[in-house]
Amino acid sequence: MPEEPRPLCAHCGVVVKAVDTGRPAEIVYRHDLRVEPWDHLLEPVLGTPRPLPPACDFCEAPEPDWIYPPATGPVAPHEDLPASEEAPLLHELTRHEWFACDTCSVLIADGDLDGLLDRVLGDRPALDAPTARRVRGAFGTFLAQDPHPYPNLT
Repeated sequence: MPEEPRPLCAHCGVVVKAVDTGRPAEIVYRHDLRVEPWDHLLEPVLGTPRPLPPACDFCEAPEPDWIYPPATGPVAPHEDLPASEEAPLLHELTRHEWFACDTCSVLIADGDLDGLLDRVLGDRPALDAPTARRVRGAFGTFLAQDPHPYPNLT
């Protein structure tokens, strides 16, 4: 039986989810990903989502080698993270595992935010300043929790 049409992004086919921002009666719609994509804005349409293969949540490399468990302690947002991204990102950090390839995991272990950003954004088209700052804030917030991975054996 075919899957029912669901809200998804017209550009990438990723499912769209509603996220409570923590402000009264305010819901925002986001890609069902750890960090909002930096190469396009969300354009919701109805359709049948395609299954996403496991990939690094940072650089999108296939078959990630490492899994970072959800944060268990308080997580301080990075100074570059826009206020509108705080609640959704903190939700992702405290409730979901994150996946990383070997290269990104080494950069994470070193706490190398600039190296991680260079790896992830280096081969992408030029970003506008607010988008680059948002990605820096998201990854900086992830690093602030001092994450420790375990191997992905699947």
